[in-house]
Amino acid sequence: LEIDQCSNLLSVDLPNCTMLHRAIISNNELLATIRFEALEQTTNGFLVHDNNQLISVSLPALSTVQGSYYFYENRQLRQLDITGIASVEGDLTVLGNLIDSLHLPALTYVGENLAVLSNDSVRSVVLPLLSEVRGNVSVGFMPILTELDISGLSTLSGSMTLQYLDALVDLPALDQLSAIGGHLKLNECRNLSSLDFLNALEEIGGFLELRFLKCSDLNGLSGLTEVPGGVYIGANTSLTAIDEEWNITSIGGDFTLIGSSVLSDASGLDDLMFIGGDFSMTWTLLEDVDMLQNVSAIGGDITIRFNHHLLDLHGIAQIDHQTIDHLRIENNDTLSVCHVASICAYLNGEGSHAIADNLAGCNSGQEVRDLCNGTSSTVAVVDADLKIVPTAVREQFELVGLVAPVGYRIVSIDGSVRQAGVLYPNDRVDVAHFAPGLYWMVVEWSQGTAVRTFVVLD
Repeated sequence: LEIDQCSNLLSVDLPNCTMLHRAIISNNELLATIRFEALEQTTNGFLVHDNNQLISVSLPALSTVQGSYYFYENRQLRQLDITGIASVEGDLTVLGNLIDSLHLPALTYVGENLAVLSNDSVRSVVLPLLSEVRGNVSVGFMPILTELDISGLSTLSGSMTLQYLDALVDLPALDQLSAIGGHLKLNECRNLSSLDFLNALEEIGGFLELRFLKCSDLNGLSGLTEVPGGVYIGANTSLTAIDEEWNITSIGGDFTLIGSSVLSDASGLDDLMFIGGDFSMTWTLLEDVDMLQNVSAIGGDITIRFNHHLLDLHGIAQIDHQTIDHLRIENNDTLSVCHVASICAYLNGEGSHAIADNLAGCNSGQEVRDLCNGTSSTVAVVDADLKIVPTAVREQFELVGLVAPVGYRIVSIDGSVRQAGVLYPNDRVDVAHFAPGLYWMVVEWSQGTAVRTFVVLD
């Protein structure tokens, strides 16, 4: 059955038809209703699209679709009765209609892809018995959707994408879903406050993308230990911690941590041992990269930018410098310690880099290289030899016992960094502009760290 561009057709009503090979009803300007009250089965699909005045589709007895089932771009479609459908052998797509809900209480199986997209008036999508989808699941671009129930899903051969669902706060637990065959992408669900609905998940076959969510942590993904593709965690402005609930040991592609502007704890990443692509960390509150302390190799670039609380890079010292393709360290305005083993070896091997606009000590490739070569010389800095003279000072002091350049920070009693830079033997440190009080000088070099105290007099 094919009905296309019938400009005066107002309705399609076949009350006694029980089976169709295939139906295509499209581009009928005045068509308002479609009724197949007795239709139970189609053997090669059912497609309804671009009927601009279509208001109602009624297929209450339809239970089995051998091909694909498409309802799209029927911009006035308010009533869609397909509640009897139990299985669709091909795709099931509902896109660009005016319905306010999609409830399919009998649906258990989709043989290819399930897509519910761009139905602007939909508040609820409920598919409680859906247990198997052989392709992808895509639900998105529905700004007032508050209920999404796919809690019966146990087999997903393709990817899961939930995106642009601004009103969605939570989902019923997917207790039976332990594996996703493809990617997992959660994007622009700006009120989604928890990933606990994914607690049963142990495996994905592609990348993991978490963007523009409201979650303060990512604990619902504690079952994942490997991600074959990349991991992108970005613009989650409520994310404060990636804590010990994370157990990922290997990321096959790029690892990007960006725009999580209140993220101050990433300790849960300390199981990570391998990154197969680039590593990028931008716009976080992290003070260090110690969560990468067990990573031995990467497969691309290292980019660290605009982390305004970052102090040092000791956490990447152990990475094999031969696995780094390019190094970019910029605009980290509290970072002074970049001269760690991996970076020193990389720079001394003439590795390509962009290092700028950090604190002194990490403000250029040459600065870092100088510190590297000073602290790796045959004469090493010895902690016990370092002394501040005098320890009670009004203007300047010297760090006696210094035999090679080191990075340093001066920290006040309230924990703020007052001054930082590179110190060479016989240099004097000017503190005349400091308020009277007790201060700590933290001295760092590639083999160690020392802390000394001094007092600024009135």
